[in-house]
Amino acid sequence: MPIGDRIISDLLVGSGAATVIVLTWAVYAGLLLLLGRAASRVLPGRRRLGGLAAFWVGLALFLGYIQVWHLILPARTWAWGSVAVIAAGQAWSDRASLRPLARGARTSSLLSRSYASLILLASFWLAHLSVQEPFFYDAGLYHLQAIQWAGEFRVVPGLANLHTRFGFNTAWWPFVSSLGFGP
Repeated sequence: MPIGDRIISDLLVGSGAATVIVLTWAVYAGLLLLLGRAASRVLPGRRRLGGLAAFWVGLALFLGYIQVWHLILPARTWAWGSVAVIAAGQAWSDRASLRPLARGARTSSLLSRSYASLILLASFWLAHLSVQEPFFYDAGLYHLQAIQWAGEFRVVPGLANLHTRFGFNTAWWPFVSSLGFGP
C-alpha cells in the first residue's frame, strides 16, 4: 500500500501505529510546552512564553534535566514523572487562559484549519517514516547501542579515562532513551 493511502487510512480509521505515535508525540510536546511556560514565570521580566518559544525552552530545560538525572539514574520513561507534575501544575494555573484558546479553535478560520490539516498530515507522514528501520551507517555502529546503554545504566564516571572515545556523549541519547521504545 502506498504511503499516501496508509496516511489517509490512518486518518480516517484512527487506528494503527502512526496514530499512536502521533498521539504520543502530542503528549510529549504538550509536556515540554507546559514546562517552558512554567519556566517563563522565573524569567527576568516575567514575560510569559507561548507557542513555539515555550516548547523550545521546555526542550532545553528537559535536556539539561535529563543529563543531571542520568548522572544518578538510568534515563528511562519515569524521568518524565516530575515533568508531568510541573506541567499539570502549569496547566492548572493557566486554566483560565486555556478556555478562550479552546473556544477559538472551534471558531478558527479556514486558513488556520488548513495549516492544522497540513501539520497533521506531515505528522502522520513522519510517524510512518519513524517505524522503518534506521538506514544510516552510524545507527548500527553506536547510536542504537548508546541509546540502549543510557536507558539501562547511569553515566559511568571516569569511563573516558580508558579511552577518549568512551567519553563522547550527547544530550540526545538520554533524551531518546527517556522516551522509551515503541511510540
